[in-house]
Amino acid sequence: GLNDPQKSAVHRWVDSRPNQDLCSKLASDETQSWYRGYVMSRRLTRTEYNNAVRDLLQLEVPADRQMPEDGAGGEGFDTVGDTLFTSTIHLEAYLTVATELIDRLLDPEDANLPEPARRRREQWMQKQSEDGDRVFLQSLARLAWRRPVTDSEVDRLMMLVQPMPESTSAVSSLENLSRLRSALAALMVSPHFLFVVEAEPEQGGVQRLSPHQLAMRVSLLLWSSIPDESLLASADDKSIYDDGQLRAQVRRMLNDPRSRALGESFGLQLLGLKSFAQVQPDASIYASFNEQLKYDMQEEVILFVSSLFRDNRSLNELIEADYTFANHRLAEHYGWPETDS
Repeated sequence: GLNDPQKSAVHRWVDSRPNQDLCSKLASDETQSWYRGYVMSRRLTRTEYNNAVRDLLQLEVPADRQMPEDGAGGEGFDTVGDTLFTSTIHLEAYLTVATELIDRLLDPEDANLPEPARRRREQWMQKQSEDGDRVFLQSLARLAWRRPVTDSEVDRLMMLVQPMPESTSAVSSLENLSRLRSALAALMVSPHFLFVVEAEPEQGGVQRLSPHQLAMRVSLLLWSSIPDESLLASADDKSIYDDGQLRAQVRRMLNDPRSRALGESFGLQLLGLKSFAQVQPDASIYASFNEQLKYDMQEEVILFVSSLFRDNRSLNELIEADYTFANHRLAEHYGWPETDS
């Protein structure tokens, strides 16, 4: 159970809730005339951008190419559009990352290319060989931009494609794909990739999210990344609007390792622990505290919060759970006895 100081802290947290009746201010059919019907477009956070690049290319953004840290809004989360400004530093970094990673993916001499990236390159080469440049770019843009792509948009991308050499007999599949290098990089520096775009609806007031907007919101919540092919397909045929289909997609995505993002992004921010990595207690008082223990503590929170959603457990367990996720170092720090499990 909780001791008196801990109970007092919980009571203070409960009493700090807003005094306003916020539920009465939610958009509804009766109040829709007061709402514009759209929200501010915002850029992807650094975490979302890193994950989107990883899922598109199967390559990680290098540590020395990371975007600047995102600030948190008044709500304590880094996804508030008002705080996600885009600077020239961001633009230069986006272009650098896109060109360097595309070049690496298409470099036949890169012996250190990870196996997932090699498989992605082979998939692209096969798809381009089967479908040709217009169709291949259209399908890839759909995945990167999370929505159907128009013919005019594909035409603009095709303007960046190098022409096929006159003698094509000696051109390898990789060389053929490399002709699209500039177009592939353009996909990744487009606002359609870098921003969460929810276009203003034709009608004012409260409007239903489009299926692709809904898919993006679900993917950002569960994975902090872009939708995969399965989720996009459910948006294409509008089956994502069916409660049963949406639940099935959510269950599938929660069972994917990428759902760890619920703990890393949402969980740490929900509990005010995003900056925990910067904590450095007085070593003269806490001599046993070190970087490894700090990592273990943060990992405990990530695994715990992720498991609540993955296993469909009650949010009350954030306060009253009688279990946690601790390795031997953390268990020793907490003074728990050794177990065989």
